[in-house]
Amino acid sequence: MKTDTVERYEDPAVAAAVARIEGVSRLMDDLFEIPGTNVRVGLDAIIGLVPIIGDLISQGISSYLIWEARQLGVSRFTLARMIANTAVDTVVGIVPFAGDAFDVMFRANRKNVTLLKAHLEKHGHVRRAGTGAARLSTSRRGGSAERNAVVALLRQALNFASASLEKHCGFFAGSVVARVRLRDE
Repeated sequence: MKTDTVERYEDPAVAAAVARIEGVSRLMDDLFEIPGTNVRVGLDAIIGLVPIIGDLISQGISSYLIWEARQLGVSRFTLARMIANTAVDTVVGIVPFAGDAFDVMFRANRKNVTLLKAHLEKHGHVRRAGTGAARLSTSRRGGSAERNAVVALLRQALNFASASLEKHCGFFAGSVVARVRLRDE
């Protein structure tokens, strides 16, 4: 059981964008726990097992987070740091085996969420209670509503990645991502 201080955003649009970004980040960097360890992995490490194409798909999904941050008005410096995080993740991730281990430990998307939240707090978008702040209890395992929200976020991120790859890399790369489908249970 994990306990976090409640963050409230002044603008509901900002709150919705942060929720989407956090959902995609969690999906990509720490969705599953490796049994018998405290190590969490996400789809970034799993997709990255496919040589080169997997890392490019992960980069496309990570680009969605940067795009959302840009829409929220993040500074150029912060955007550059976010791009550097995902670029390092992609370039090192291309190296067989060592890159896959690096993907598990580096967590570029989580770093980018931290940068985004710091920017939003610095610019007065976050309201926090003082001492004795309200606490929110969240568990790692979600119900079907959380699963549906994560699936919807993943579909949105894959659509964004497909469009980006198609625009910048040609039809083939975009169509590879477009063929990725989630199995509904």
